[in-house]
Amino acid sequence: MHKPQTHAKLAVPKLAAADELSDIRAELARLRLREAQLHRLIVNDPDLGAQGRYARVTVCLHQTMAFDPALLPAEVRTDPRYLRPRAHWALHCHPAPLATGPRPGWPIRREAALLH
Repeated sequence: MHKPQTHAKLAVPKLAAADELSDIRAELARLRLREAQLHRLIVNDPDLGAQGRYARVTVCLHQTMAFDPALLPAEVRTDPRYLRPRAHWALHCHPAPLATGPRPGWPIRREAALLH
């Protein structure tokens, strides 16, 4: 009888949401850059990299018509009657400032009189 293999769970420290978001965005940026490099490689020479062991890429050119407001006269583009407010949330990740000293209350100081 085959006994299922069990793997010990690795203790992964729980990250603060800000730290995890920052890590995910950095990884996505790295992946987007690599995707762009591979995209250029395949588009420039489909025979070079379009066929792999596990996947195949087909190169197709699609063209569509898109509205370009820059082609409108300036009087229309800047007329407030044709503008509407639009809001969205934006989260910007920045490195946290490094602590310059010990955290507040550390090290803990206990008076000798309180330790009986």
